[in-house]
Amino acid sequence: MKLKTFQVSLSSDLYNMKNTVNQALEFINENKPNLNKNDVYDIKLVLNELLANAIIHGNKKNKSKNVYLKMKLKKNSIYTKISDEGKGFDYLNYLSKYNSDKSSQMKENGRGIKLACSLTDCIAFNSLGNEIKFLKKVNPNG
Repeated sequence: MKLKTFQVSLSSDLYNMKNTVNQALEFINENKPNLNKNDVYDIKLVLNELLANAIIHGNKKNKSKNVYLKMKLKKNSIYTKISDEGKGFDYLNYLSKYNSDKSSQMKENGRGIKLACSLTDCIAFNSLGNEIKFLKKVNPNG
């Protein structure tokens, strides 16, 4: 299978995010039409959470800054990279505090990264903390 790639940049406006997620899902549906609906739902949820984090926390909703999304489709997996133009954050400290403080897990704010970790198979940040990559293993036959 030839590697298929989707790439887009968007300004840091939550309004743009919905359209970008829809474009990414259309790209997946066009290239993997029999993909399991649960996998598609997981990817949609993770994209929404991580793009919102990049816009709100990374770029501080500064519309002059961009968020970048790159997605590669392989036979049994989807690789995604999201980066922003923000200063980054100490993700190791964040995850450590999140895992040790059970009350923070019930808050509406701050669950995006933890949710992404639970719905993907592999997740990694760059050293600055303004780029996240994730791998989702998928069943190509639905």
